[in-house]
Amino acid sequence: MLVALVCDRVAKSMGSGLINSAGPFSLPVNFAVLVCLAVVIVLFIAYLFLRSWQHGSLVESLALGLMLVGGASNVYDRLSVGGVIDVIHVAQVMSFNLADVYLTVGVLLLLVKWRYSKPCFR
Repeated sequence: MLVALVCDRVAKSMGSGLINSAGPFSLPVNFAVLVCLAVVIVLFIAYLFLRSWQHGSLVESLALGLMLVGGASNVYDRLSVGGVIDVIHVAQVMSFNLADVYLTVGVLLLLVKWRYSKPCFR
């Protein structure tokens, strides 16, 4: 997880990113509400990560760890620069960053894991 966080932070520090001050999917959301909600969600994911780690579920721990790193990095951006730093630009249609990729992959891993087995935490 540390490697993922370092990769995201390095990519964002290279200077070619756009600051996206809107909410997820560029939705207009009040900044204070967005940050508070994001912090609560990241703390909840941290709790789930610790529980899955204790119960020995590698896939769930990996998925939640990716979501934790992605969420925490984006919260850090919002608090430090007032928005998320998007460094990957696709044909002027959308922009995102590695943290967004981590969040997406984490959610997909959880969905696949839960589709084919029971979650380890209850």
